[in-house]
Amino acid sequence: SRSRLPRKARLCGRAQFTGAFASRRQGKFFVVLSRTGPPGEQARLGIVIGRHTAPRAVTRSLMKRTVREVFRQLRVQLGPVDVVVRVRQPAGRSDLPAARHELERLLRESG
Repeated sequence: SRSRLPRKARLCGRAQFTGAFASRRQGKFFVVLSRTGPPGEQARLGIVIGRHTAPRAVTRSLMKRTVREVFRQLRVQLGPVDVVVRVRQPAGRSDLPAARHELERLLRESG
């Protein structure tokens, strides 16, 4: 059985992805933007990955799944924060563990 990210844990719509973000952390694979979210809420996630970055849909889906999985594991520790993860460079299957580790580090620094 798969555990899903609840709807309340997602950023939806252009308004929630734009605006002022307090923190910007960058690595080889990801850029993580964060700002304080509504008090009393848990962390919310938005993912940005365009066709220019990863032309193949399979690659884009793999990166989104990876981001959601790492976020789901760290969500409770992050507190009330809105996080937008932008994929800078897609990770191949061999680079995936390094990308996951980088994202965990960036999320912990931003949270």
